[in-house]
Amino acid sequence: MEKIMMKLKLNAMFLLLGGLLFQAHAYGAAEKKQESLVQMITVNSFSQLQQAVLELKEESKQKNLSNTLIVMDDDDTLTMMECEDRSKPISCQFLGGPAWFSWQENLLKQYQSNHPVPQDLNLLQQLEAKNGKLTKQEKELKHELEKLAKESANTVKPPLVANNMGDLLDIAALLLAINNMPYTEEKEVPSVLKTLTKDQAKLLVLTARGTSNLSATESQFAALTATKADQKKGITAVSFQELIHNNALNGQKSGIASIAGPFAPCTQSTNARSVSYQEGVMYVAGQNKGEMLKCLLSKTDSGQIQNIFFIDDTLQNVVDVFSAFEGQDQYKVTAMHYTYLKKHKDAFMNEKALQDKANQRWEDVKASLASHLKNPTAISKVQ
Repeated sequence: MEKIMMKLKLNAMFLLLGGLLFQAHAYGAAEKKQESLVQMITVNSFSQLQQAVLELKEESKQKNLSNTLIVMDDDDTLTMMECEDRSKPISCQFLGGPAWFSWQENLLKQYQSNHPVPQDLNLLQQLEAKNGKLTKQEKELKHELEKLAKESANTVKPPLVANNMGDLLDIAALLLAINNMPYTEEKEVPSVLKTLTKDQAKLLVLTARGTSNLSATESQFAALTATKADQKKGITAVSFQELIHNNALNGQKSGIASIAGPFAPCTQSTNARSVSYQEGVMYVAGQNKGEMLKCLLSKTDSGQIQNIFFIDDTLQNVVDVFSAFEGQDQYKVTAMHYTYLKKHKDAFMNEKALQDKANQRWEDVKASLASHLKNPTAISKVQ
């Protein structure tokens, strides 16, 4: 009897121990399952991007990179305004680049806060449209504001190049259209992307530029060769535009690396701007890149994609991508903040001499266009 009781006790202990082990295993599995598939890291070069991609390939024991999508920003990530020596900002053309645009945007905000006439006039116009009429006092105020607005409409004092966002965007578009832009890292960018695409990785350029910049962007990419090494070997150089196009995601309906458009992004926002996807480049018009990337994945043949590597020099875009994909279990996403040009851009934002030089470049461009063209675009309103 004692032996039977002892056996029952031992069995009960084994069952209890087994239950605890099972619970621990189940808890561990649940914990593992809850691990985020999304991460944010900082990189200083495209070679670090390549290293991260290849490390994941090895960890996952993949035969190739056919399930990997490399998503890249354009301005100051893939390409930049001409710079003879990246270690010497004084040798660089900042005019038309992201740092210059940010500087101008900040100046514009300061200008508008000190010149509230346009905003006040706009409010009165909205009020009139809503009510169908204005009171006598409101009409008098509107008349005075219209006079002030007319007087100051063409008053733009350097270094500010425009007194409203519409004109600033027009000027930025003009500058993009008349500039070729080299790679940020002349050797690494094309060679890294060529190496990864040889292993069947897919490419996508996700640019903040709008659809109005499509022609300028295609022209800039067409002017770049995929690698200079190929040229030295006598191999026919493939343009960067072709490299992107040949390794891009195809539209579900089009079957090519473009989608008919411009088209509305996948968002409920009433303020959403139209976007475009052409030749492997998505033009998101300054909108949330995380949401725009998810939208494009839903419209392209992306079923094989499991791993996404996103690289951008603007931290907010990296955060937006992280936030958009956090909590999902379809993609393993690595959002990379690219800091290769950080010192370069910081120098411009903090050094008046560089800002003055950029402003002088603009004044020279404006004067040249005005003296040779009857009605040049973007500068006709600026005196």
